[in-house]
Amino acid sequence: SDPIAQLLHSVRNPLGALFFAAEGAQTGLVDPSEAIASVLQSAERIRSVLDRASRFFRDRELQPESVVVSGLARESIEGIRWLADARDIALELDGELPEQEAFVDRSLIVIALTELIRSAIHEMGRGGRVGILAERDHDGHSTCFAISVTGTCTFDEPQRGSAAVSPGDSTNRQGLGLSMVRNIAETHGGTLRVAPDSNGGTVACVQLVDRQ
Repeated sequence: SDPIAQLLHSVRNPLGALFFAAEGAQTGLVDPSEAIASVLQSAERIRSVLDRASRFFRDRELQPESVVVSGLARESIEGIRWLADARDIALELDGELPEQEAFVDRSLIVIALTELIRSAIHEMGRGGRVGILAERDHDGHSTCFAISVTGTCTFDEPQRGSAAVSPGDSTNRQGLGLSMVRNIAETHGGTLRVAPDSNGGTVACVQLVDRQ
């Protein structure tokens, strides 16, 4: 079965409970203390699911296939658009996407890109914009996906009690988001970089090498 579908199914229920509790507390329909307990419980369930997914995909052998680069970008956006819409965040494709094919593990790359977008949306709160740009290098053997965000964003979820980190600082990151994405990028012979951009926002670049 499709590991992406399994991951989305496992996360959907606790996410729904989380939003229900938050909206209930906001409207006064749910006692704030009960809402907080529900939110924390849902967050732990989501963290557990993603932790298992991270271990699974880290240990799993690559299954590379020929995939159209533009299709990877579109699939990643459509899988998480509902969350962006709920937060009034614009989620858009930047520029002309290449129609060339890359030889990568489709499931892993979609999960990596979706995880970056999801982490950014949760960190941004409400409003703003997330864009995704895909480019094939001139050598024809590597692909770069750039996730750009308005404002400062670490693309990470630090563990409770850990110090805050700033964009560009790849040390001491304890969150699951970047750890999973970095593992996936490295299994493709690539890298992950997070840095400020010239417009005062933040960009995460996932560089992948064809695994042919």
